[in-house]
Amino acid sequence: MRIAVQCSCGKVLQVDTRFAGTTRKCVFCGSAYKVPGMDDAALSGTILDGELNDVVRTMQHRSDTRPQWANRYWWVMLALLPLLIFTFNREETNFEEKIHEAAQQMTESDKKTLKRYEDMAGEDGAGMSIDLARHMVRIIPEHKLSGALVTYDSMAHWLLAFISAGAFLALTITLFPSRTTQPANLAYVALFTGTAGIMLLLLVQYIAFSPFPHDRSGIIILLLMIFKLIGFSYMAALNPDCGFIVSLLGFTFGVGLCEEFCKIIPVFYHFRRKNDLDWRGACAWGLASGIGFGVSEGISYSSEFYNGILGGDIYLVRFISCVALHAVWSASAGISLWKKQDEIRGDKSIGEVFLNMVGIVIVPMLLHGLYDTLLKKDIPVGALITALLSVAWLAWTIEDAKKLEVQMDLQPA
Repeated sequence: MRIAVQCSCGKVLQVDTRFAGTTRKCVFCGSAYKVPGMDDAALSGTILDGELNDVVRTMQHRSDTRPQWANRYWWVMLALLPLLIFTFNREETNFEEKIHEAAQQMTESDKKTLKRYEDMAGEDGAGMSIDLARHMVRIIPEHKLSGALVTYDSMAHWLLAFISAGAFLALTITLFPSRTTQPANLAYVALFTGTAGIMLLLLVQYIAFSPFPHDRSGIIILLLMIFKLIGFSYMAALNPDCGFIVSLLGFTFGVGLCEEFCKIIPVFYHFRRKNDLDWRGACAWGLASGIGFGVSEGISYSSEFYNGILGGDIYLVRFISCVALHAVWSASAGISLWKKQDEIRGDKSIGEVFLNMVGIVIVPMLLHGLYDTLLKKDIPVGALITALLSVAWLAWTIEDAKKLEVQMDLQPA
């Protein structure tokens, strides 16, 4: 008796049950598969009788019309090259030395201002940090330290942002195509998360650090308590005196939770209303959302911390590797949401939906929190390994979605 088997590459193969339990190779992609027995074939409704039956015809049609990604997600690794190079070629910047070098051309009035900043740094016991350097660079004649890529008031980072967004969206459309979405949709998703998503994140942070009102009741108090916990998490994450575990919890349930939630909003909103996206579309939307967030974050970091102070390598890391990382985290969350979309629909309370969403984004949250914590604790190699694990998680998520799709196709109507 012949039965139908769908390979992971999407092609439907005809095999003989006499070879049940043996391992065969797909004639299309060469990957190995195990020949099922008659019992499995009967349960899945894939027994062939003469010509291909309707179920198999449907499976074949779907496999022919769906774009096959193969292992293209490993190309994401190339975007981590700037992070790899930066990790093993890091040079500590001596801000004090650079500022004193630039001070030789300062007026006496500016030198007095410079001295006040230095005294403030000495009182804090933190030395000449980047936070003080970004204020002091404004009174330097050239408005930049030696080795800095651009002046502190430059707009060049906007050009880098447009190039990064355009390149990553083009790569998403090319490498991760989906017949359930259009390039315009991906552009809208990226634009939404890069603007409204960021503003929503800032609003959440503002509420989290605002005074707690005691004249509220019910669900309002519960939501405010959640915001307060997020605020405490942010403080734990940013406090340099907190240990590794406390910092990890802070970054995971503060930064990781808020940012991953903001990036998944477009996919969440879509699946709340309809289910016409397949897992490829959900992944592409997640990639686009992460791109928008990462580029917007790059603009913010450049204007506040990089311009006039740091060299070109940090811009490559921020607008290539960091954008790719945000895209990887939100893409894996998008696929997880596709798998569990029923958990956010129907007559469910806000609390139920929130907890279900935490379960959906928990792995990207943890990876995000671990990455930030390792950078805070000055363990760059650990952060690089976490970035590679993030790509591996996306790969596993995609492969698992492929298997689930095959199982869904094999189910009888």
